Amino acid sequence: REHSIKQEVIKAYSRYNSISEELNGYNSDLLFRVNSSLVNLKKAISIGQIQLREALVTQQSLVSLKLSYLETKRDLLVSGIELIR
Repeated sequence: REHSIKQEVIKAYSRYNSISEELNGYNSDLLFRVNSSLVNLKKAISIGQIQLREALVTQQSLVSLKLSYLETKRDLLVSGIELIR
């Protein structure tokens, strides 16, 4: 039983560190830059500076990046809770 608990703690600690390193790989101002790019993209569409198809592809890429970042943050919080338990 004690061996099993130690293994669980080691596994949780390893997962936390791994996700923390992944999160550190993101630029600290990522959300600000992505949101700013989305606003600029909207402006470019409204004045006809970019074609709709190109804008949609760009938007999809930006939203995917934002989602990936937020999912990594969520995973770090969850793994931190698992480590505490």
